[in-house]
Amino acid sequence: MALTWNGKGFDWVNVVYFSAIHVAALAALPAFTWGGLAALLVLNFVAGSLGIGVTFHRLLTHRGYRVPKPIEYLGTLCGLLASEGGAITWVAMHRYHHLYSDRPQQDLHTPKDGFWWSHLGWIVCDLGVDRRAFERRWAPELVADPVHRVLNPLHATWFVNSAAHIWGYRTFSTPEGSTNCWWVGLIAWGEGWHNNHHAFQRSARHGHAWWELDVNWIVIRSLAALGLASDIQTLPASAERFRIRPEVEQAA
Repeated sequence: MALTWNGKGFDWVNVVYFSAIHVAALAALPAFTWGGLAALLVLNFVAGSLGIGVTFHRLLTHRGYRVPKPIEYLGTLCGLLASEGGAITWVAMHRYHHLYSDRPQQDLHTPKDGFWWSHLGWIVCDLGVDRRAFERRWAPELVADPVHRVLNPLHATWFVNSAAHIWGYRTFSTPEGSTNCWWVGLIAWGEGWHNNHHAFQRSARHGHAWWELDVNWIVIRSLAALGLASDIQTLPASAERFRIRPEVEQAA
């Protein structure tokens, strides 16, 4: 009898790969050095912030701002270091997630199909989709870009998919269960202000309140100050209409 999770068979390449890198990380603990920790933090910022948050998510998926193509490709290379797949695949899946967000058996990684499924199960299982057709459907402009086509097959944040749909607070009324989760906001460089993002998907700024630290937004603003980013999308004038009022939340 084949081993399955939520009816999906395991992708054993991903199972072995992610198991190996976690075992290797644990095995490296006895060799701890402060220089090694510094390198870890820098590389985490390069891959997680510059790559995934700033480029894969806010630029390529939602087009929350514009940069010259060389900057876009450099950011894409940074994102490949995170082992979350190529940009075309990542963008296609994330756009699909927004369309079917938190719908069981439709959203690729909703915690309504199980917390651990949304956190890592969908990564280590074969989702049963034709990847190339899926990418052409949901990320056609990236598929048409020859540089992105070359970069995409080089590689096969997760708390944003799981914890930020369960724990935290909701600032805006949205049709799914997205939340603003402070600790995911910190470790994911601002991507954890997920309810803000679901409410206004194209906005390049996710952290709105003073305590919602959004490092990725700081990076984008820095690019703009250097003349490297333009057409930056923020909250629409009608944003306040969607804010959850305390008395409404209590009545619900």
